Amino acid sequence: MRAYSQDLRDRVLAALERGERPSAIARRYEVSRMW
Repeated sequence: MRAYSQDLRDRVLAALERGERPSAIARRYEVSRMW
């Protein structure tokens, strides 16, 4: 399994901080909700 890039991690964390739902973030960035 490949590690996620730092850029992707930063974008996902920023979305979480904005209050976006984890399921919506997972769909947008094509990652698992449990990543």
